[in-house]
Formats: sequence, C-alpha cells, structure tokens
Amino acid sequence: MCAILPVLVGHYASCAIKDTPHILFVLADLGVVLFFALSGFLIGGIILRDFEHGFSWQVARNFYVRRWMRTVPLYLTFFIVSMFVTFWGFTLDHNWSVKCLAYLVFLQNLAWPMPHWFEESWSLAVEEWFYLLFPALFAICAGVKPRTRILLIALILMVAPMALRMIAYNPNVDFDLHFRRVVVFRLDAIAYGILAAWAAHTFDLKKWASWIGILGFVGADVTILLMLYVIKFGDFFTRTMTMSVASASFAAIVLWASFQKFDSVPVVKWISTRSYALYLCNVTMLKTMLHHGLFQTDPVASALIFFPGCMLIAEVAHRLIEQPFMRRRPRELHSGETGSERALERAQSA
Repeated sequence: MCAILPVLVGHYASCAIKDTPHILFVLADLGVVLFFALSGFLIGGIILRDFEHGFSWQVARNFYVRRWMRTVPLYLTFFIVSMFVTFWGFTLDHNWSVKCLAYLVFLQNLAWPMPHWFEESWSLAVEEWFYLLFPALFAICAGVKPRTRILLIALILMVAPMALRMIAYNPNVDFDLHFRRVVVFRLDAIAYGILAAWAAHTFDLKKWASWIGILGFVGADVTILLMLYVIKFGDFFTRTMTMSVASASFAAIVLWASFQKFDSVPVVKWISTRSYALYLCNVTMLKTMLHHGLFQTDPVASALIFFPGCMLIAEVAHRLIEQPFMRRRPRELHSGETGSERALERAQSA
C-alpha cells in the first residue's frame, strides 16, 4: 500500500496539477524503489526455501513457472490493452512501433532507453531479468554452500549495477531515460531486498529491529533530501549512488516491518493485493483521460474519475486474470509455513 499510493498520486498530479511539487515525483520514484525492496524480500524468502536445499532443474523450473504465472498474464493483458487504446486513438500516445514487440520478452530497456510507450513496464523488466538471472547464477556458483551462495549472488547483483552506473556516467543524457529505467543499472534495487531476506533467515534480528528501522527511515529521509537537491554531493554521486542509498534504506524498512504487528485493515489488504494491477493500468488510464480532455476540469472532478477508475480496472483484472492463474500455479517444492514466512506476510501488508 505504501508503495503504490505515492506512484498513483505522483502520476495523477503530473497531469492534473500545474507546477506539480517536485516532492510528489520524488515520492512516486521511491514508491517503485519500495516495490523492488519488498519484492526482493518476499521472493528472497522463497529462494532461500527452495535453493538452500541445493540447485536442481526441477527447483529452478518450479521457481520460474510460479514466478511467471504470477506476473506475466497480467503484464501481457495490459500490453494488449495499451496496444488497443493506441491503435484505436483512445489515447494521446502514438509511439508504438515494431520495436515495441521487444516488450513481449522484456527487452525494451535491458541496456538501452525504452520507447515512450507503456512506460510503466520498465520496472517489470527489471524484476523479470533479476529473477531470471538469480537461479542461473546460483547454478554457476556450484561448489559454494547454498546459503553462502545466495549471499554471494546478492552482493554481486548489488555491486555490479552500481559499478556500471559509475562507468556509464554521463551528465549530458537524460537520467530518467538512460539510467533510472534501464535494467542493468537497477538490478541492485531488488538485490538489497534479497540481502534483507537472507539476514532475516540467518540471524536473530528481533532485538535489533528498532535500530534497523531507524537506519532505514533516516536513509529514506536522506534520499528524499538528495533527490530534492537540499543535500548536494554533486551530480556524479546523485546519478550513481543515490539509488543505492534508497534501495538499502527501503530494504532496511521492509526488514523492520517484518517484525511488526500490523492490524489487518480491509482497505489496506485490498490495495496490497491489487497493487500490481493498479501499477500496470494507471498510466494508460491517465493518457486516455488526457486524450478526452478530462483534466481540463477541476482536479477534484478528474480525481473522482481517475482513482475509482483505476480501482475498478484493478479489481476486474485481479478477479479475472490474477486469481485464476495464481490458483493454477504449482505448489512450492519446499513450502511449509515458518515464522519467517509469517514475517514476510506482515511486511507485504505494511
């Protein structure tokens, strides 16, 4: 919930409010970082359960199938929806070309800027490539103890993207297009979540949870000040290190949240379970509203169209696409609920 709401508000404000406060864009960007950290933490628990017993093609196949049945059906649905509204002129977005077929295999932004179409898909490409690479790297690192191997891979995927950002640093190109939304430069955002999951499963951190949370929130505040240019460490630091600070901070916050007891509020649970659909549909919704001039009215009136509209689309997508495919996923090979798993569920609700 804390991840998707800043994204929705930031995207909406960019269309509905003139001179949108920069803080809303910053919070929207950090909402995606929180998505990455939470994803790494949750999937990291699964990786630890599955791969700690050692690598096998059966385990890898089960992991991939479960992952793809969770993400790909809804992704392809909104890919088709985006094509439909583009071809039929329901949106101002006319940037589709044959290059957009790369989206079908998540190649739209692997190591290059993506087309200005279905832009919200950039983060899905980051996730899919990360989870494609992790089991492959696990197999390559044969001979190392499984849990140590998971830590080693997480560290590699934390350091390598940061190093690539430093090597590719260029102050004369658009940061958002050439760095923030490019897969090879963002894999570390999920790796920090994996590291947090590894730490939660390896050490008894309960007594340190408060300090971990404090460090995470301080780091998040520092990140915001860096992105608002209140704190200035120079353009090189901003373009290469700020994303690492943000990812580490939100991974710490997610780790802290896994030790907290949150009341199960129905609206929080609803938004959490529909957040993926909300993320995929909101930009297309905005572009369609722009095309029909629905932001020329009072911002309150357009908000009453945008937010309920996104929620309705997300509910339909969740019931008709997400749930049926998730019910058909194969069972985890090494399931069995543990205290760590319950912690992961609490973090997800947070």
